Amino acid sequence: MAPSGSPAACNTSHPPATRRISPRRFAIDTTADDRPLFVYGTLRRGRANERHLPPHRFLGSAITAEPRPLYVAHDRFVPVLVDDPGVGHPVEGDLIEVAGPGLAFLDAFEGVGHPEGYRRTVIGVIHEGSEREAWAYVKEPGAIDVAHAGPLRSYPADDRYRPPADR
Repeated sequence: MAPSGSPAACNTSHPPATRRISPRRFAIDTTADDRPLFVYGTLRRGRANERHLPPHRFLGSAITAEPRPLYVAHDRFVPVLVDDPGVGHPVEGDLIEVAGPGLAFLDAFEGVGHPEGYRRTVIGVIHEGSEREAWAYVKEPGAIDVAHAGPLRSYPADDRYRPPADR
């Protein structure tokens, strides 16, 4: 057995296989489970921000298990799924698998933990005829200052969408 503090006992050159993200930086431990991610807007296949997705596996199309309000909103014409189950329509999207570090990247990309950012939460989705849980980025009811369209069933890839300058 190597003495305490020796390289064999204290290997700091490689991060642990499962690393917990600080809850002060992100609202959720992003490595703790294997739920897929439901994307409904600019992160969907063929949409403006698909290129920002970290390595992932496309699982197929899905729809929210409950109606939810989806709007094109704010001054940048962004898609916003409001966390108000039972209101609006079932929302169409894509289901993808993303590893823990990829979810941490997407949390930052979506502004999780910032006052105007999204919150990642668990919702029910229908995929291949079965209901399952998935992560989704949502905003609270009342968080939309201007709604240009909605509630919608599907984000229409609005040509007016403007990504933030810092991306």
